[in-house]
Amino acid sequence: MRPFDREPVGDADKEAIRSKLRRRLIQYGASAEQISRVVSRFHFAEYFPAFNVVVAGATGTIWVQHILPMSELSEGALV
Repeated sequence: MRPFDREPVGDADKEAIRSKLRRRLIQYGASAEQISRVVSRFHFAEYFPAFNVVVAGATGTIWVQHILPMSELSEGALV
């Protein structure tokens, strides 16, 4: 197993996730009350997971997609 550093979920990450969630809910026509209720119930882990996706390769390999903190993503990725 390849070593990795655990990445804490920081305040900037939480706000970026909440903002994206609000934008999505607005796109789906949620009311301000519904948005507030959903966002207030959204809880965060202390750390990001070690990986997002694990896929078996054709030759017996394993491909792992690591997670980047929201603060490291470009604005385009946050849309």
